[in-house]
Amino acid sequence: MFSAKQKVFGVTVLVLVISLINIRVADVEFIKNHNNGVVVPKSIDPAEVVPKLDVNLDVEDSSDTSTDKKLAEGEDDGDDEKEEGEDDSEETEDDSEETEDEATDGNDPDAFKQPRPHPHAGARYPNGKFGYVADPTSVRKRHLEIYSEEEEWKMPTDHELSEYCCESPPGEKWEGTEGLKIITEKVQIGGPTPMPEGEGGAEEDGSDTKDPPKVLCLLYSYEKNHDRIEAVANTWGWKCDGFLVASTLTNETIGTVDLPHQGEEAYDNMWQKTRSIWGYVYDNYLNDYDYFWLGGDDFYLIVENLVNYLATVHDPDSEEPQFLGQQIPKGDSFFCGGGPGYVLNKKAVTRIVEDAFPTCHPNTKISAEDRFLSSCFDQIGIQCTSTADAKGQQRFVGMDPQFIATYKADRGYFKNVWEFWGKNHGGFKLGIDLVSEQMNGWHNLRYPAFMIRIHVMHHPESCPADSIVATTLMEDLIHKEENEG
Repeated sequence: MFSAKQKVFGVTVLVLVISLINIRVADVEFIKNHNNGVVVPKSIDPAEVVPKLDVNLDVEDSSDTSTDKKLAEGEDDGDDEKEEGEDDSEETEDDSEETEDEATDGNDPDAFKQPRPHPHAGARYPNGKFGYVADPTSVRKRHLEIYSEEEEWKMPTDHELSEYCCESPPGEKWEGTEGLKIITEKVQIGGPTPMPEGEGGAEEDGSDTKDPPKVLCLLYSYEKNHDRIEAVANTWGWKCDGFLVASTLTNETIGTVDLPHQGEEAYDNMWQKTRSIWGYVYDNYLNDYDYFWLGGDDFYLIVENLVNYLATVHDPDSEEPQFLGQQIPKGDSFFCGGGPGYVLNKKAVTRIVEDAFPTCHPNTKISAEDRFLSSCFDQIGIQCTSTADAKGQQRFVGMDPQFIATYKADRGYFKNVWEFWGKNHGGFKLGIDLVSEQMNGWHNLRYPAFMIRIHVMHHPESCPADSIVATTLMEDLIHKEENEG
């Protein structure tokens, strides 16, 4: 028989062994069920789990500096970064068997550990393994497998949004009657560079003689909004030389990349998400493109006009950094507003990542990524450059057509913005006179239906030939060309 001491010792050893076994099982289950940072109990399907979001619209400043608080002050600029979360979006297989084999090697726990500090941790495969380097041309390649370079995406007649987008008369939906006039009567897709009255077009500044710069288009999003991203990829995303979406789930078909960052995935942590985006670009794509445009997933980018503009300011032999966008007043200065996106050239990406990120608000948690990026550029002597055209009209506006067409600039936050633009660009302008013929796109398209609807207003040929939108706008286009001829 065992003594009391021996019994106690035996029970203690047994408890320790069971605890170690349980810990090891928990580790394995964590790796197997690692779902964008959420630890999933064994009995729950990871696809059904939605992480609890701690979304706090108040400013939380982990560095607790007065500079951060000052930057956070001021009214909303209309930008629409949403709180980040999870959804049921489907994952897609990698096209490369070799790459897929590497990605599905779940026997190495280290493969799921963050390999480097943020903002250089890198992206993850669909199963959560680090080391994924996306192909930014995948969305474009898929489009060109079906259509030619000149062809727009064709909306299937059985598409669930076909009736809303193609069978509703122009001007009667989201674009509005006055907004439609700006779309059809003012904005020219791929037209000549606007010049002052009496002067020529693009030939004057030599943009027609230059090779177009290569542009990587970047969006920030999260899994819940991947239906928007599908609409973006079909309508304008494929037109970019490269297209990537920093998200919470990797899906090569629509260009999304699971790109972790410091802190939680939340609206009030957009600054950290932005730091990781530029870190990822710097580490993987810096020498592949001339310019990098970053915007939100609710923006419709007119790629042709962006490229046309960048061709006028691009000097391949220059070492000067370029930070381009919509100037928004803030006190006695200004910043590049995030609503219509902003553009960095290679040198600007290098400077912000190497010279600014290590010391400029590296741990701050805040939603105002546009203000903070501009602040960090200011600290290294680089300011946001206006993208207004030679007529003083705005290329980067960052609102929807109907708002721009009808807003009187007589109150509110945008009154100051409109007055600032007028002061710096030849006088106060409203409505159709505010926007450039070569504007870069529209903001606040918060549903896939809006994204597709605005696309078919610009490209009615994307609708079936016998649809109301196609017949109405194509006829108007023919009449306009006849009158101009």
